[in-house]
Amino acid sequence: MRDRLSDLGLKPVEIEGTETVPGDGASHLAGRVHDISVTVPGRSSTGQVLLVAHTDSVLTGPGASDDGLGVSSLLEIARILTQGPRPRNDVVLLFTDSEETGQLGVRAYVHSLGKADETPRVVLNLEARGTAGRAVMFETGDHSSALVKALGGHPPVATSLSAEVYRRLPNDTDFTQLRKAGMTGLNFAVIGDSADYHAPGDDLAHVHPGSLQDLGDTVLAAAHRLSATDLRDVTRSSDATWFNVGPLLVRYP
Repeated sequence: MRDRLSDLGLKPVEIEGTETVPGDGASHLAGRVHDISVTVPGRSSTGQVLLVAHTDSVLTGPGASDDGLGVSSLLEIARILTQGPRPRNDVVLLFTDSEETGQLGVRAYVHSLGKADETPRVVLNLEARGTAGRAVMFETGDHSSALVKALGGHPPVATSLSAEVYRRLPNDTDFTQLRKAGMTGLNFAVIGDSADYHAPGDDLAHVHPGSLQDLGDTVLAAAHRLSATDLRDVTRSSDATWFNVGPLLVRYP
């Protein structure tokens, strides 16, 4: 992966650290993690568009979709961004370690920023809970009206009802830790054929190429729009309601 990013003329940086998550009583979760971060510099940056995918899987599944879909999408987006005009804002691609183990990798990334860092960041997190189907945007952070607006170029399956449902579920992704760190953004996943999730069927034979294409197209379109936005304005926007009507994404305050 580092060689691929370097071949594109980028300068990948490894973020290494030991992370510990306190548990109940004497139980703690700890691990040594190795993240990779690379920046496509903006020409007049107002902040960072942070694209995130995790490189680990679970023992019960090969990880072709979770999160091979996300990692491969980010590598292709990196190639496209380096071939076109420079974006206005910095675009950071973050490949995290140990997402499946308490999101240790993204915790290390947050700690690497330091408490004094106040750079505006909007996150696009790529996940999978299946191996087929359209890209679904299932979770947003605060100020969602500015975020959902960025989905107009290639709308995913999305409804604000799903965001409210997910908020009440005990599920976590890397985006959970980034939200706790004060960032906002959008969380995407492919969820069709969910029986293959964290199972032996999460292999290349079961991943649908059309799902990879759709996830990549959706996130790339959102990244293009957000990379051209004054990210300082995002924190001034309100929340929104949204839902699909055919190929359109309807939204209103």
